[in-house]
Amino acid sequence: MAITWTNTIKGYFTQTDVNHMKLVQPQLDLSDYTSTKDNAVLVYNRLIDKERPMPPKSTGGPWLQEKIDNFKKWIEAGTPE
Repeated sequence: MAITWTNTIKGYFTQTDVNHMKLVQPQLDLSDYTSTKDNAVLVYNRLIDKERPMPPKSTGGPWLQEKIDNFKKWIEAGTPE
């Protein structure tokens, strides 16, 4: 099955993640497809950042590598909804 926003990526973001990111970067709403799509490269770069991982430990800690890989595949596929 292809990785899409609806069937995979949206489910990766918890409400805590959404709330935290709205505080850190108000223009980024991780519960919204368009906002996440428009900021996908920024999000991916934070996911792989070992110095400042996203999500932070205070909200559950970094994603497993499989989720990071799927997020990258979603970007490479053109961020399908």
